[in-house]
Amino acid sequence: MSLIPITEELIDELEDFKRLYKNVWFSIIGQVVLTRHVPFASSRGSGDVGKKMRLIVNELASIFYEHWRGFVKQFYGEEICGELLNILRDIIGDEIRLHKNRAVEQWFNGSITTQQFAECIAQELQCRLGKEIENVAEHPKTVQVKVFELSDLKDLFSA
Repeated sequence: MSLIPITEELIDELEDFKRLYKNVWFSIIGQVVLTRHVPFASSRGSGDVGKKMRLIVNELASIFYEHWRGFVKQFYGEEICGELLNILRDIIGDEIRLHKNRAVEQWFNGSITTQQFAECIAQELQCRLGKEIENVAEHPKTVQVKVFELSDLKDLFSA
């Protein structure tokens, strides 16, 4: 179980998204099938598929971002929170691979519930946040510190 909160509001918003974009998802599947069987349709279809997939990735990432950014900022810091939307896009992009039986496909097809879908994304995010924290720790920002001499300090406290 993930530590990242999965609220009723998140589930409701994902359900609304699924209702709105289910036809878009099935049109993506249809275009992919068409381009496999009709060679001349592949160039036109691939552009449409890419646009629709980017739309779904961006919209889903935005939903999760709005619900999780406060939690990530509080527990993982501002620097990680600044990368959260990109991390979510990567996760959802990985989970949207067509015909790979990934989480987005299973969710749209009804093989998993919205709760299970959210938990899948939350678990992957938690794993990636650990990696991001390691990357930040390996490459800390340099901080310049001024070293004071004893004579400098004496001037500060002179009467």
